[in-house]
Amino acid sequence: MISSGGSVNTDSIKNKKIWIVLLTSGFVIVAILLVLYLYEGNKQDVVSQFQQEQLRYAKSMVLVLGSHFQPGTEGIPDDVKRFLTTEAGLAMQSPGSQRLWIMDRKGTLLFHPTHEEMVPRNIYQQNERCIQCHRSFAHIERIVSGRQGTLDYQGGNSLRKIAVCVPMEFGGNSWIVVVDSEYEKVTAFAGKGFYRTLVVLGIGLIALILGASWMIRGYRMKTKAEEEAKRWAEKQLLGEKIRESETVYRRIVETVQALILSVDREGIVTFMNKSRENMIGLKASQVIGKPFVSFFHPEDLPVVLDTLQRTLGGQLHSFEARVNREQVDSVVLGMEMVPIYEDGKITGVIALGREMTEQKRIEHALQLERNRFKSILDSMEDGVFIINRQHEIEYVNPAVEKEFGLVKGRKCYEYFCDLPGVCSLCRSDQIFSGKTLRGEWYSHRSGKAYDLLEMPILNENGVLSKLSILHDNGKHQQTEGDVRSVQDI
Repeated sequence: MISSGGSVNTDSIKNKKIWIVLLTSGFVIVAILLVLYLYEGNKQDVVSQFQQEQLRYAKSMVLVLGSHFQPGTEGIPDDVKRFLTTEAGLAMQSPGSQRLWIMDRKGTLLFHPTHEEMVPRNIYQQNERCIQCHRSFAHIERIVSGRQGTLDYQGGNSLRKIAVCVPMEFGGNSWIVVVDSEYEKVTAFAGKGFYRTLVVLGIGLIALILGASWMIRGYRMKTKAEEEAKRWAEKQLLGEKIRESETVYRRIVETVQALILSVDREGIVTFMNKSRENMIGLKASQVIGKPFVSFFHPEDLPVVLDTLQRTLGGQLHSFEARVNREQVDSVVLGMEMVPIYEDGKITGVIALGREMTEQKRIEHALQLERNRFKSILDSMEDGVFIINRQHEIEYVNPAVEKEFGLVKGRKCYEYFCDLPGVCSLCRSDQIFSGKTLRGEWYSHRSGKAYDLLEMPILNENGVLSKLSILHDNGKHQQTEGDVRSVQDI
């Protein structure tokens, strides 16, 4: 039984090796075919790009010949020959060994850098010597009869060539500028890249096979130990992260400049940060374990209880209330209440508090000042009113209401002048720029003339408004045209 089991295991291992060899061989074949496909595509791209370069070069030669040289009566002038000889030599040294030659539309060769003995022969006057070098003149006939374009043909000595031709008019003659190169020289760059790719691919395959064999051999031996070590490391890391999180959380809570309370569903305080003990005048030990509402002023208990119940219902709420402190005056707290969720259920409330005692004292003092100022304005015999930049009336005293009636949401120009738009003599822009103006104003509604004082003031929201004071000067028969214009003071 034991030997039979070992035989089964051996056969299984052999089958696996056979499959590995087959898969590796298939991968190698596919990779080689892919490289060959990419190589052919790369060759075509190289040829296409090279022909574009040939075409640009031929066009540049046409442009230079047409703009820098004078045509002769017949053939190519000497200065053009010298120029072409120099350019042809440079072209032969360029990548792809380009050849520059020229012929006319009649098939006569006018210039050739390597076969001067063929100038000025004509392709339609062939002899035995021509046939020895050129098996066919079909490509020449295509050049003579065609337009600008590219060629791929078999030249002398069976060499494959690629070429471009560009026609031009030189004087009264029709020429064709041709640039050709040997196909093999052009594609040699792609061939070098192909061989390099094969070498790199072979090295990569060998490394892949050796590496895969080593990894498969060692994988089974290390898997169990690595899994155990990983689980142990994860436990250690998790414990460290928990301890770090608790430390950071505690440090933040204890140093933050806000009162933090945790309250359970029964309304009992379960946590308070010690850093805010001085703010409320109570120790954390005096607060934790006590009802949340027991520390607030009795008059504020209804709003505290209502807010707590609403927050436990899942809503975010806030309130302001006084805290009773031992042997000192009460402090005003602004509290933000946030529900605590655990597994989708509300288990308590987090209360964040900030002291508002000084803010409330300032607000109370400001309100007293506003009330005192309003009582002064209300008691004045002169008319007083306040408007904003939008010509909305913010205040009128009883003296103005007595003369002009209730405001009822009207703009100043509607209330005082019965106008649909801003008065033509309105000086609000100057007042809001910081000026104080004094003058006289005549009212059609009351039939009276008033001494008018206008000045900028800040309203209770800290926004600039205009304060105006009307004093009846007794000139009731005065008309609007007699009123003096407003002057700066």
